[in-house]
Amino acid sequence: MKRVLRLTVGVFVGILLLVGAVFVARRQVEDQETLYGGRTLVYWREQLTNNQPPASQRAAEVLNGQIIPRLTNAIFCDTNDPRFRMALADALNALPGMNVVISSADGRRIEAINDLASFGASAKPAVPALLRALESDDLIITDPAATALVQVHADTQILIPALLRHMTNGAGRGSPEVVEALAEFGSQSRQAVPTLITLLDDRSSKEIMVAVRAALKKIDPEAAAKAGAK
Repeated sequence: MKRVLRLTVGVFVGILLLVGAVFVARRQVEDQETLYGGRTLVYWREQLTNNQPPASQRAAEVLNGQIIPRLTNAIFCDTNDPRFRMALADALNALPGMNVVISSADGRRIEAINDLASFGASAKPAVPALLRALESDDLIITDPAATALVQVHADTQILIPALLRHMTNGAGRGSPEVVEALAEFGSQSRQAVPTLITLLDDRSSKEIMVAVRAALKKIDPEAAAKAGAK
């Protein structure tokens, strides 16, 4: 009887240890929300619009001193997915009822750009980094950077020429995000019209087809009508 009891206790303890090990492994592998000054990005975004000057000032300090530096670093440096981490996530997800959420390096870099954009004009100090992303040869970050630069209200005298340079890639295919960003400035983006007319023949994706026609109508309705953009 004692032997059976010891065996039962041993099995129970073993199960508890296994469950604990799985829990710890999941915590180590799964994506965790980054905190800044012990608070989330959502918290600091809300504090920036706080009517109490000390709160909004503190939020600006955290944004400029912690959030922007960390996110811009992630854009250019967070490029590796450790094989062990990915393999462990796959192993855990093979267990019944387990759903370990883990993003790829590409996903994290895009998320970093989107997080910067979510701060709007308050994230203007990130403009140089976002321009660098737009000007890079890394297509993972160029398109989201175009959208982000509009959202943070980058200087149009700098942004529009940069967008014009990156309307198409090396293969001549158009970028929907860049085209949409140019459309935001209406007639100020008139220099884009010749390239946009050329891109009317780009059938590489539904997104670029829609974006080009919409941009032409917004930037130069007369040119759009003559080109048959519907």
